[in-house]
Amino acid sequence: MRILVVDDSRTMRMLVIRTLRQAGYGEHDIVEAGDGVEALDVMARANVDIVLCDWNMPRMSGLQLLQEMRGSGDLRLFGFITSESSVSMRGLAQHEGASFVISKPFDVDTFKSVFSGVDAAHAAIVHEGLPTARELADLLTYLVGRPVEVTETKQPVVPELAAVGWSYVFPSGGLAAVGALDLRGSLSLATGFGMIPVARMTEALGDNVLPEDLLLNLHEVLNVLVGLYSRMSDLPIALDEVTRGVADQSDVARLLNQPTGRLDAAFSVPGYGGGFLSLVYARAG
Repeated sequence: MRILVVDDSRTMRMLVIRTLRQAGYGEHDIVEAGDGVEALDVMARANVDIVLCDWNMPRMSGLQLLQEMRGSGDLRLFGFITSESSVSMRGLAQHEGASFVISKPFDVDTFKSVFSGVDAAHAAIVHEGLPTARELADLLTYLVGRPVEVTETKQPVVPELAAVGWSYVFPSGGLAAVGALDLRGSLSLATGFGMIPVARMTEALGDNVLPEDLLLNLHEVLNVLVGLYSRMSDLPIALDEVTRGVADQSDVARLLNQPTGRLDAAFSVPGYGGGFLSLVYARAG
């Protein structure tokens, strides 16, 4: 788990981090930001599970940061650590989507009490965002009109082996999830969905290429697979970019290398064979 501590006071950040370690969270990765703008930059470059944030900061306040995150569909856990402790402030924090408010001054027992609930909530959120192999099998079966077998595997589709990569986004353009298929998997789904003769898939495999018409078929499949993520948010999620291969520095490549919050699966389409597919939840850590 990675924890982001956001405060414009370096001394206060050090105090929060020290208290986290004293409370038993020293084994987790803890990163820092000096205000909301820096926090957004950190979250764009690294997977963060929990944000601990001050209320009053220059450039972008804690409340503005929370509103920016929730407005883009980012539902990761967010808590305030602040000297602001009025009933109205706590009500506003809860209304905007904060999970908790810790008042300054705080101590180890306060952190232990709050984070005992946070650990359980984090596990629930990560699980909620993940499609299961059974759900993927049911949806692929519906699409190709014959029973598709899907099993979880420890063999991910890494960027360098991805024949196709894609992303799902919120209305704001914020990233919700990404995915990738190897070439054999791409061709088996594209030809199976279009009920195209197997010989076409065999030819494409021999040429080591995904033809344009089969890519268009695959686009239709991926457009339906977005339904696997419908429970992630009340906001609609849509298919964004579909590309041949995965660029090394892209968001898709970054998330495909994410160790958690993912489903790696092997699948088989009757009569067409199968391949490997990876689906990764963008807000997992």
